[in-house]
Amino acid sequence: MKMKTFHVLWIWIFLSGFGDSATDGTDIHGYFGKGATIICSYSWASTNKKYFCRDPCKDSKDILVKSDQSPTGRYTLKDSGEGTFTVNITDLQESDSGIYWCGVDRSVKDTYQKVILTVSKDPSESITTSTQPYKDIQTSTDSHTITPAGHSESPSVTASKTTRYPSPDDITLSPSITASVNTTVYILYAVGGLLIAVIIFAVGLVTVHQYRKKNQDIRKLDRLHAAQSKQR
Repeated sequence: MKMKTFHVLWIWIFLSGFGDSATDGTDIHGYFGKGATIICSYSWASTNKKYFCRDPCKDSKDILVKSDQSPTGRYTLKDSGEGTFTVNITDLQESDSGIYWCGVDRSVKDTYQKVILTVSKDPSESITTSTQPYKDIQTSTDSHTITPAGHSESPSVTASKTTRYPSPDDITLSPSITASVNTTVYILYAVGGLLIAVIIFAVGLVTVHQYRKKNQDIRKLDRLHAAQSKQR
């Protein structure tokens, strides 16, 4: 009986010491500012130490959290003892994107499970609304000094109020007002053009009238000279 128990124990130690050195990768996607949960699996290592590290996971500085240490920072590790341990990451950053490894401490060679983490911005939070800018105009009322009984001095209290008014640059005319202004401008142009045309026409009439009158005067003089010549 003791020999059988020894063989079983030896086989368990042997399997926990070797096992697969690395397993296929797991793709995890998270959003900026949110959290991510990574479930790592193992076999024949319920009492072995577990850890979570970032690639290349060669030095202790690459290890982010261990099962035998208190969690620090944004990483926590919980071992179920039944073939899986869970790693939680909070407040994800885009710089967290990369390759990680779920590690199991073995007596001969540690085993790893590859994790590929991708962090992106949450599309639901990318919708933004624009509002009309305002300029702050601060107005203050007269200050009143409140002096409690038994005290000769106390700080004065000044009530202030901030009113927000649209800046002149932010005020735009509606289409109807713009159309009305344009129509008025066109009418003014038309009236001005008509006045100029009337003036030109009047000047032309006066010029023609003077020209005809001058011709008539010349003809009268010619007739008068002709009559005088006949009388001689």
